[in-house]
Amino acid sequence: MAVRQVADAHPGLGASELADVIAARIGIRPAPSTVQAILAQEAAAAAERERRRQERAALRVPVTTATAIMVAIRKVSRETGLSCAQVAAIAAATYRPEKDL
Repeated sequence: MAVRQVADAHPGLGASELADVIAARIGIRPAPSTVQAILAQEAAAAAERERRRQERAALRVPVTTATAIMVAIRKVSRETGLSCAQVAAIAAATYRPEKDL
């Protein structure tokens, strides 16, 4: 945590200079390679979190699409006398994307 805080406070410094700043703050000087490894590991973890966030976002149905689906389900429910759950179940069981047609 100290390495990230120092790196954020001094963005222009290299690993050796960051190690010097850490030594001045806590009295222990980490090896520059350790500082560099910690920053690289944190950057990789941040990239992985962003990748997962983007994957989850891609799976979400846009609100406008979800609203349109619910409006269509309610309309069919009123017209057929089936419950919304029944209409949704039938739609889910019979749905085929256009690319498969």
